[in-house]
Amino acid sequence: MALPINQTDGFVSITCTGGETNLDYDFPIYEKAHLRIIRTRSGTDTDLVLDTDYTIANDQLEDQTGGTAVLSVAALAGDVYSLLLNVAEERTTDFTNAGDFKAETLNRELDLQTQMIQALRRDTDKSARLPDSSALTELFLPAPDAGKVLGWNATEDGLENKTNVATLSLGTGVDTFLTTPTSTNLRAAVTDETGTGSLVFATSPTFAGTANFIAVGLDGLLNLSSANAGQIRFPATQNPSADANTLDDYEEGVFTPVITFSTPGNLSVSYSIQTGQYTKIGKSVTCNFTIFTSSFTHTTASGNLQITGFPFTSASLADHINEGALAFSGITKASYTQFTVSLGQANNVATINASGSGVGRVSVTAADMPTGGTVQFLGSVTYQASA
Repeated sequence: MALPINQTDGFVSITCTGGETNLDYDFPIYEKAHLRIIRTRSGTDTDLVLDTDYTIANDQLEDQTGGTAVLSVAALAGDVYSLLLNVAEERTTDFTNAGDFKAETLNRELDLQTQMIQALRRDTDKSARLPDSSALTELFLPAPDAGKVLGWNATEDGLENKTNVATLSLGTGVDTFLTTPTSTNLRAAVTDETGTGSLVFATSPTFAGTANFIAVGLDGLLNLSSANAGQIRFPATQNPSADANTLDDYEEGVFTPVITFSTPGNLSVSYSIQTGQYTKIGKSVTCNFTIFTSSFTHTTASGNLQITGFPFTSASLADHINEGALAFSGITKASYTQFTVSLGQANNVATINASGSGVGRVSVTAADMPTGGTVQFLGSVTYQASA
């Protein structure tokens, strides 16, 4: 049977989603062996075996539109099947003098030769080759030489083996860093000057986006003044350092300050304003808070006035008390003229201390806070956190 052979590369690639058994191809074949199927699964290529891994029905042969190969086992998701025209480079027939000269036989011979040429062009197109505009007429690969790289020769008309990769030097500083990748060796390899053996940056190198450094030593100015710079990010969970010269934390946030007493009793408080903000730099914490009550009643409460909710526990430092400024209303304490926010050691609960001329320093208690009044506190305190 004569078949018109259209221009084709004799190649079909099918990516499976799982469960497929039929693999369609769009080129004609004369024999079942003229179809090669390669399965790529998890990066590994496997040549499938005719009549074991797949079958082709007889009625699929000599069909100009192509045909269908049927898998013996359904495809898995992610499988890629490559179907290739695969005509052997051979001729098994011959014409004899004064013998029969059938057009069908001649057409088959010409068809098979055309398919061989198509397959050859397909494989050649997948090979590394010179552009059509190149003036070179031939190109040979040198003999393999372990550890060397392939490159153009000095006259750019041939390939040759280049310097052994193992002995290729990038310069003393860079080689040292690659052999022993420490921050000290990286610092020695990086420079803003020209020279041998260094990674050379401009005088003012710019890093776009986010630069993540594990350990970097810097000499001189770290400039963060450009329009897109000026930000340093710390981890959400502090990575504490015992080094007095190491900044290991920065955090900004809010907290909710709450008025209570050592013994709250039947204390009832409603708030019209109840806000707190904090900034933590290293271990130093600065808290600002504003409290306005809309109602404040108690009859059985006792003990010291307390403000709870501070975000970090204070450090335990001998003979150290953290005092901060306070503006207030709602405290009645005769002869006392100065009031401060006080945060003791190993604590995140503040008290209000009162002092004045000729009187001792004492804490404000429930007895100093008239029931039914309106309480207003605006305070700020800086203290050292425990971590």
